[in-house]
Amino acid sequence: MIFKRPAIVVALISATLLLANLINTTIAPDRFAAAYPAVVCSPTGTGLTSLISTPANDTKYKSIGSKTATFKKIKTSRYTQSGTPIIMESKGVTPILWQAKSGVWAGASTCTAPVSSQWFVGGSSDVTSRGDLYLVNSGLSPAIADIEIWNENAVVAAKVITVKPNSSTSVGLDSLAPGSKSIVLNVIARAGRLNSFLVDERGKGLRALGGDLVNPVDAPSKEIYIPAIPHQPKKNGRGNSGSAHILRVLVPGDTDSRISVELSSAEGSFIPVGLQDRTIDNGRVFSIPLKPELSSKIFAIRISSENPIVASVYSTTNALSKNDFLWSTATPKLTRSKFAISGLSPILLFMGENIAIAAELTYVSGKTKIIGIDGVEFVNYQVPDKVRSISFTRVSGRTYGAALVSTKSGSGYFPLRAGSALTRAAVPTSNIAVLTP
Repeated sequence: MIFKRPAIVVALISATLLLANLINTTIAPDRFAAAYPAVVCSPTGTGLTSLISTPANDTKYKSIGSKTATFKKIKTSRYTQSGTPIIMESKGVTPILWQAKSGVWAGASTCTAPVSSQWFVGGSSDVTSRGDLYLVNSGLSPAIADIEIWNENAVVAAKVITVKPNSSTSVGLDSLAPGSKSIVLNVIARAGRLNSFLVDERGKGLRALGGDLVNPVDAPSKEIYIPAIPHQPKKNGRGNSGSAHILRVLVPGDTDSRISVELSSAEGSFIPVGLQDRTIDNGRVFSIPLKPELSSKIFAIRISSENPIVASVYSTTNALSKNDFLWSTATPKLTRSKFAISGLSPILLFMGENIAIAAELTYVSGKTKIIGIDGVEFVNYQVPDKVRSISFTRVSGRTYGAALVSTKSGSGYFPLRAGSALTRAAVPTSNIAVLTP
């Protein structure tokens, strides 16, 4: 009896506390606010023109560097950007930026929310290079960027760059890795709301050799999918040698890796000679020529690797009698997402075992149309003129997509990856109990 009464008291107290917790959970449930982060679009370099396809005329935006914190309506389906980058409240729609040097080259990129890490597989800093890395801080505190660099020989000493609040800066590729023919960059945001963009422009003397925007990837992977690589077949007897393709690969880890490359097109799939179980040394950038004998004008590749890698494909192009080059970069799995593409009319390319996609086209006039895109391994779809946006409402598993654009100034590529993801944050709930001492 001596121990029975204290045991009863302890049991009653435990039951009371448990009941109080249950009642509190019922009365004050957890609440969350969901929203899409604003996206940032690349700056416009000297001598370039940037046009941004917008989701709607009432989309709100603000120029980075502006002293006002007020967002204003964009009021157009295609916004002409000045030299400074912009931040846009696109509400889950990914705007596409088209950048060109009139009559010289062109390229495309997605406007994206700030991220912690971006890998750029492309660019050069030899005597032909005129490329730049742009760093954009859309926040109200300083941003610090750690830039890891690799070239064809080894890892290069990292750089640390601070970007002032609400501003942007550019760094020449020739100052990051002088004299390098093949570059891979990893830009890590140590602090601040940081976006980075890479422009690969080349020239020899007064002769322009083309240019492109290199789209980033978030992280190395053991499976790489590149769905859209433009190809111009050889034309016998006309002096045309066709497209030149170079596969650029880096194993950033501490161990070498064996890779296998599978090529897919409308003609089927195969592994090119010399690209099955090929060993890639870690810590330096490899450049591997690709010379597919194809009559198809577009193909895709899938790379399987023992260890995580990053990769892209450099291709020379000739669109509308204009010589240019572009970088086809890796894409993540296609998800339900929406892209603003007014003024571009891209051709969309998809790869996967069984492709089954439902999409909604929204025209500049406001008219909508539902379409289906189906196929096996590799399929394409030409977006009609005057389409303002395309929304993927149903996507089959393990499907990957990208887009190609051709204009009088040159050719461009962009991956079909959402520029921002829906985020949830807990909403604080008031409880008078916290005021009780």
